[in-house]
Amino acid sequence: MCLVFPEPALTESNELQKEIRKKKQQILKNKESIKELDSRERKLYTDISEFEKRIQLLGSKLAQNREELGDIKQEIQKLELKYEDLQKGIKENKQELVELIGHLWPLYLRRKHGSFGILGSWEKNHRQYKWLSAIFDYVKSKVEELKNQKVRLAENLEDQKRAQERKDQKIRDIRATKEELVNKKLAFLQKVKRVRAKKVAKKEQLNDIRSTIQDLQYDLKLKNTKKIANLKGLLPWPVKGKTIVDYNKNAAPPREGIGISLDAREPVKAVSWGEVVYDDTLRGFGEVIILFHGEQYYTLYAFLSDSKVKVGEKVEQSEIIGNAGFYPEAEGEGLYFEIRKGQQPIDPEPWLKDEG
Repeated sequence: MCLVFPEPALTESNELQKEIRKKKQQILKNKESIKELDSRERKLYTDISEFEKRIQLLGSKLAQNREELGDIKQEIQKLELKYEDLQKGIKENKQELVELIGHLWPLYLRRKHGSFGILGSWEKNHRQYKWLSAIFDYVKSKVEELKNQKVRLAENLEDQKRAQERKDQKIRDIRATKEELVNKKLAFLQKVKRVRAKKVAKKEQLNDIRSTIQDLQYDLKLKNTKKIANLKGLLPWPVKGKTIVDYNKNAAPPREGIGISLDAREPVKAVSWGEVVYDDTLRGFGEVIILFHGEQYYTLYAFLSDSKVKVGEKVEQSEIIGNAGFYPEAEGEGLYFEIRKGQQPIDPEPWLKDEG
């Protein structure tokens, strides 16, 4: 009999190795990304000193502006006091001039009408003249002083206006400096935050990939320990019964497996971990299940009454895959079992555990 055993396109171990290689490539890419982020972070820390210098300069500028603003406020206060003094002096001079004019006006009228200086001695008239001249000179000086006070008052108002403008400008400068300082701080902190967030995300992703690789490597190691080639003489029997057909490739026709007779219908178990590659009837063998175990190793279970698995399904060692059915050689319940490597049959008994 010649059976052609189907082989999966890619074994599970190969898939795991392929996935591990893929994950390792991802690790390399993530390491490059983290390296670049580290470089950017180091540059940011280098920029911190320069940034702090700029902060200090802005802080000094802010303190200087505030100091100048205080000086300007004091200057404005002095100008306001001076302005009040000038207004007070102008008011007093005006009052004094009003009083002087009140005294001089009758004398002026008397002189105008010729009644001044007619009677009396020359000495008396001379004294009156001297007195009136002094009064007129004093009034003239007061008028001049009043004019000067008004000029100084106008200048004081201009000084106050300029001082107020400087004050307003200093306030704008202070606000602009504070805004610039805050904006620079926020921009820098946002930049640091973005870089750190990316770095943390990349490191978390890297840890996840490493964890995945560890899991895959563990699975691969587990798969390697499950290799059927390493389990010769340790495989459990598919069923417990009496061997009635021995392996003999020289018999006519050749016996490529073993036949086992059973007292009753019993569950049939997979002798090792594998994948179902065939689950159907086969001429001369009844209901057949074929498992692929990797490295071209197959096991065949024939004359089943039913199947518990389907093609593509993974099975564990000693997992029930079906139930034994009618086996013609046993003239009752039984199982026919083969082990093959590629298309070549192998004597199953040296592979199965000696159960005494």
